[in-house]
Amino acid sequence: MKVFREKLQNIPLRRFMQILIALSLLAILMVQVFYYAQFSHLTETRTQSYADDILNQVSGQLDLYVHNIMNGAEKIAFNQHIQEFLTTSDMERKFIELSPFVQDYLEYVTSFNQHIQDIILLDKNGSIVTSVMPVEIQFLQDLQKTYDFSAGNIQTPFFTAAIENQGGWYQAYLMPIISAREGGYFFSQIGYCIVVSRTDIMNKLVLDISLAPNSHFFITDSNDRIIASNTESDIGKFYQSSFPAVPSGRKMMQEKHIENTDLSIYSYVSADDLTNDMIPTLRNGLLISVLSVLLLLIANSLFMSAIMKNVNKLLDFLRSMKSMGEIHQRVNLQSKNEIGLIANNVDKMLDQLDCMTHEILETQSKLYTAEIRQKQMELSMLQSQINPHFLYNTLNCMAGIGLAYQVPEIVTIASAMSKIFRYCIKGADLVEVRQEVACVEDYLKIMDIRYQEKFSYTIMVDPDILEMEIPKMLLQPIVENALYHGIELKRGKSLLAISGRTEENAILFTVQDDGKGMPPAALAQLQAGLEQVSDNEEVSRKSIGLRNIHSRIQLLYGTEYGLTISSEENRGTTVRIRLPCT
Repeated sequence: MKVFREKLQNIPLRRFMQILIALSLLAILMVQVFYYAQFSHLTETRTQSYADDILNQVSGQLDLYVHNIMNGAEKIAFNQHIQEFLTTSDMERKFIELSPFVQDYLEYVTSFNQHIQDIILLDKNGSIVTSVMPVEIQFLQDLQKTYDFSAGNIQTPFFTAAIENQGGWYQAYLMPIISAREGGYFFSQIGYCIVVSRTDIMNKLVLDISLAPNSHFFITDSNDRIIASNTESDIGKFYQSSFPAVPSGRKMMQEKHIENTDLSIYSYVSADDLTNDMIPTLRNGLLISVLSVLLLLIANSLFMSAIMKNVNKLLDFLRSMKSMGEIHQRVNLQSKNEIGLIANNVDKMLDQLDCMTHEILETQSKLYTAEIRQKQMELSMLQSQINPHFLYNTLNCMAGIGLAYQVPEIVTIASAMSKIFRYCIKGADLVEVRQEVACVEDYLKIMDIRYQEKFSYTIMVDPDILEMEIPKMLLQPIVENALYHGIELKRGKSLLAISGRTEENAILFTVQDDGKGMPPAALAQLQAGLEQVSDNEEVSRKSIGLRNIHSRIQLLYGTEYGLTISSEENRGTTVRIRLPCT
């Protein structure tokens, strides 16, 4: 990746623009290919969905048609009176009592089923017993010729192939009647029930559906003869001979077989008809792509003629500078674009370089003076270190005088002050806890003499932390605050407790007094002063030392460490210091 990036940066600007234009053209081409692929997929999906819808619509109605025909035939075949009518030898009962009932029952079944054209009853020899409508002899002969009722070969019900009769096409449902009456005919074939229907009903189903103009839809019987079609001229033809007549173009062919029949549904859906509304969108997309290519080529031409002219001028100027070594020349490119900005910056840089050349001599002349001043500062720093040593020696002298005149208070104060002072000027920023505690003890010795037993104190530090390191002068300012702002303001004797221990992988120091304490408002201001300077002068003066300690800790160790303060008025104040174990 790094090598590729370096090579990319070294490509000339003109070549880079050509590559960019080529990539843009490739992107437009890829978008167009993707767009066409999506269009083709959408076309296929829409055609498939449309074909499935109309196929399911017609097949559902055909299922209802088949169910009604079969249901009517079953009602007749299993009727006890009709079975008695076909098997009884009592002619008087047969023609006087049963015959009218059978005729009425056939008419009843026919009238309540719009799909049934006629119902014919045959005996077991294939002879007509009765029918609803007058029987067309030619139609029955065609059935007899094709299926031979008298031979008794029909064992299961089925739909016949379509039969033409008197200019119309009919289909019959043949159902053998099996006797369920006890006697000599029990469970034997005693006749046939023929339910006749016109194929016009199925043709109406096809014509009622909404088809695209160039789509083709038809229904075939067991002989592959077309018995219903949206093209009337196809009815009666065989499927194999009609198929070539289907309009050419992008077609999707689907086939579905109706259960319990030999009927089949064929659909040829034209994809072009379903996607005509999308053609303008496809053309617009192609037009946009062509316009985009033209715009890119025009933009490239404008870029080469306008931008590269200024770039070449700038390059020529830089080459002339390199060869002549003159810095007094200027580009003077009158342009407000990025190239003009670069040229103006080059001119400004040359102006600054010219000025810097004149300033070099002055700068060199001042170097000697600067070196002398630096030496003087180092000498002042060495002299400033004499004063702390002088004060330290003076305190030791005072301790000696107090000892000579037998004034123990002066000895104690001077010795403690000397130790504190020596501790303060010690170079290290981090000290052991042992040393910080010793400094606090020296300070408390001085305060104990000053306040003359106004307070007592305890120091309890866990021995395990005495050798750990903490920032120098951490505890003494807090102890000083406790004395001046808490214990000194309270009447009577007070207690100051200092403790240190480890807690949750951290060092926890506590400085607690039972002095005057603070009201809630003052405590809130003091706590806020740990993070920022307070507007209240008194609170700011009290919190400046605590804020410095809090800031030092957080700068060294992070915001999870620092000071927390709690206080109750007239009950005292507690300051907790949290540090990492180091």
